[in-house]
Amino acid sequence: MKIRMKTKKLNLIRSGAAATLFVLAVSLASTIIGPGQAQAAIALVGSNTATTTTGTTATTLALTKPAGVISGTVMVVHLTYNAGANKGVTVTKPTGWLQAGGYVSNGNWWQSVFYKVAGGSEPTSYTFTISRASNIVGGILAYSGVDNTAPIDDVIGYTSGATNTTTHSAPSASASTNGDMMVNFWGYLTATTATSYDASLTANYSVSTTNVGDASAGKVLNNAGVTGTFNSFTAGNTKWLAHTVLLLPSSRPAGISFVSSATTFCASCSNLSLTSPAGWSAGDFFIVSVLWNSAATLTAPNSSWVQIGSTQVDGAYSQAVFYHVADISDPSSYSWLFSTATNVIIAGTDYAGVDVAAPVDDTQTANDASGSNHIAPSVTSTHSNDYYVGIWGFEANFIGSTTSFSSTLNSAWNLVDGTTLGSDSMYEPLGNAGASGTRFTTSVNPSNNAQLRNTRSLMRSIALKPFIPIPKLYIPVDQSTGAPLYTVFQVKDYLINPGPEKYKIELCSNSTCTTILSTYDQTSSQTGWSGQDVSGATAYNGTSALSTSTMATYTLQTPLTANTQYWWRAYAYDVNGGYFTPPSNISSFKTSVYPAAPTLFQPGNGASNVPLNPEFRLAATDADGDDLQYKIQLCSTATCSTVLYTFDQTSSQAGWSGQDNATFTAYGSDPTLASNSTPAFYDFTSANLAQNTQYWWRAYAIDPAGTNTFSAASAISSFTTNLTETRIIEGRILGSKIL
Repeated sequence: MKIRMKTKKLNLIRSGAAATLFVLAVSLASTIIGPGQAQAAIALVGSNTATTTTGTTATTLALTKPAGVISGTVMVVHLTYNAGANKGVTVTKPTGWLQAGGYVSNGNWWQSVFYKVAGGSEPTSYTFTISRASNIVGGILAYSGVDNTAPIDDVIGYTSGATNTTTHSAPSASASTNGDMMVNFWGYLTATTATSYDASLTANYSVSTTNVGDASAGKVLNNAGVTGTFNSFTAGNTKWLAHTVLLLPSSRPAGISFVSSATTFCASCSNLSLTSPAGWSAGDFFIVSVLWNSAATLTAPNSSWVQIGSTQVDGAYSQAVFYHVADISDPSSYSWLFSTATNVIIAGTDYAGVDVAAPVDDTQTANDASGSNHIAPSVTSTHSNDYYVGIWGFEANFIGSTTSFSSTLNSAWNLVDGTTLGSDSMYEPLGNAGASGTRFTTSVNPSNNAQLRNTRSLMRSIALKPFIPIPKLYIPVDQSTGAPLYTVFQVKDYLINPGPEKYKIELCSNSTCTTILSTYDQTSSQTGWSGQDVSGATAYNGTSALSTSTMATYTLQTPLTANTQYWWRAYAYDVNGGYFTPPSNISSFKTSVYPAAPTLFQPGNGASNVPLNPEFRLAATDADGDDLQYKIQLCSTATCSTVLYTFDQTSSQAGWSGQDNATFTAYGSDPTLASNSTPAFYDFTSANLAQNTQYWWRAYAIDPAGTNTFSAASAISSFTTNLTETRIIEGRILGSKIL
C-alpha cells in the first residue's frame, strides 16, 4: 500500500481562526491518497539513433543502449530500410529481442519493430542484421513504468501505398487500459526528417540517410479505447510507412481513489481561475463545482469540460457541476467566465481509476428551502466499486459537518466565501451495485461548529463508475499467420477485487466483430478450457496485477478453414462480482496454408535399373514454413488406382531418415522452393520388389502443427527395377546383373 501526502493551495476565509483551522484540517486530511493510487506513469528514459553511412548500403545496424537503462526498462527499436521488393527480407535480431507485429512493406522499403525487457546486465549496443544490403535508419527508445510481463498492448502497421504528401498519418490502435504509452513511428521513403508532429505528441527522434528517413513521437494516453490517427509532417512530399505501438503500464488503477482537491472564491468576479488539483496525472478525472449567486451565465474553460446534468437554480443562486479528463498537455489552471460579475465559489477534485469512457453511472439532484439537515438523494450504481460523490451548495456563509446514514463520508472540500456562499463535497466508495441510499450534511457556523444554522441548499449526488480492466490477448499473436486449424487461444486479465474469473471468446469474420462466427463461453461449458486453478478447477485466478493472474487457455474443438483470416476478442467474467468486463481489443490472425504437393526427386521419373529395395527422396514447400511429414504410395498402375504399399510417416517413423525438426520426427520446409526444403528419405524395408518391373509412385505432405491436413498428391512418377540372375561357379554363388 502506498500512501502519499500532498499539499495544496486553498483560499481560506479570513473571518476567524476557528474557521481557518477547521478548513485547513479538512484540507490536509483529504489529500491522503488511498490504496492502489498514484502509480508512476510510463516515461521515456532515453533514446539513440543510427544510420548506414551516407551513400552506402550495409546488412547491419548497431544501436547504442540509451543512458539510464536498468533492469526492467523496456526498450523499443524501429528500423526502416530499402531492401528491395519481393525479396523475402528478414531481420535477425539480437539475443533477447522480440518482434512486435509483422513487417510493413511498400515496394522496396520495409519497416519493423522490436522490443526487449532489459535484464540485470546489458551490452552497450545491439546489432540488427538484415538479409539484404540496404540503406538502413532506425532508433531505440527506453521506457520506465512498462509492464515487464506483457509490454505490448497493441501494434498496428500502415503503408501509404502510392500517396506522396507532407502529412503522414500513423494508424489507429486500441488501448486496453488507461495510461498506455502510445509510440508512433514513421519511415519516410526518401532521405527526409520530420519537421513537426501533431501538437499533443512529444517528439522522440528524427533521422535520415540515403533514400530513407525515420521519426518517432508519442504520448501517454488518457484512457482505454481507440487512439485515432496521429501525424508527422515533412518539408517535402514523400511516401511513408508507419507503426503505432502501445505499451502497457506496469500498474493499473485498483478502483477509484481520491487524489486531491483545489478551491477558490471571489466576492465579485467575471473571470475566475481554478488551479489544477495537486498530483494529477494524465487520465485522471476532474470534477468541478461552480456555485454563484446572480443571474450571470457561466462559460466553461473549453469543450473538454462536460456538464453533469443541468444547472441547478434556486432563487438567486445556481450550481453547475462539470467533469474533465486530464491530458498530459493540460494547463496549470482553468479559467471560468461569467457574463456579469458575481460572488462565486469554484472547487475541484481529482479522482483516479474512473472509467473515463463512461464515467457517470448515475446522478440525481435535490434542493431544500431551509433547515440545517440537508439530504442528498440516492443514486443507483450498475456496477460494484462505484464511487459516491456528493456536492452541497449553501446559499449562506455556512459549511457542513459531515456524517452519513451508512458510513462516514470523506471530505473533499469545505469552503465559504466569507459573505454569502458555502460549498461542500464528500465522497466514499460504494460496495455492491444498487441504490446508494441518501447522504446528508448538517450546516454549521464556520467559526463555531456547534452552532447549527438554517440555510437553503442545492445538492447533487453522483455515482462514478470505475475503470474495469479488460482481457489481454496473447495467442494467436495479432496479425500472425500460419495458425493451426485447431487454434489455441490464450488470454488473461486482472481484477480490481482479486478472485476467480472465467472467460468468453468471440471468433469473428470481420475486423469490428459485428459478425460473430462462434462463441466459447467458459461460464456455460468447460469443454476446451485448460489450466484452470481455482473454484474446483473451473476458473482462473484473477489477481490485482496482470503479471500474476493466471493465463487462460482454450483449444478449438472443431477446425477452422485453412488460409482464412479471422478476428477475435475476449471478455473476463468476475465470478464474485457476477459481471462480464467490456470486450478486449480485437486481434486478427490467419490460419495455416495447406502444404504444396511434394516434388519427387528419387527415383527419377522413367528411371531404370532401380534396386529392388529403393530409396525414395522427396520434399515440399509450405507457405507458413511449417514442419512437414510425408506419405508415399507405391502403385502397380500408371494412375495409382492400385496401391501396393503406403509408407505413412504420421503412423510410423520406420524407414524414414534425415529428419531435422519437431524432435527429429519431421522435416523443415521452405516457403519458396522444394529444393530449399529439407529432403525426406524413405528406405524401402519391405520384401524386395519384383525384378525388371515397372512401378509408379506418388506422395503427399502434411503440416501437423498447421492445417494437419495432407496436401494434394504429387505428380505420379515411374521407375523400373533391375534384372538379376544367380550363377554357381566352382561352388560359389555369384549375383550379377543382366543389362
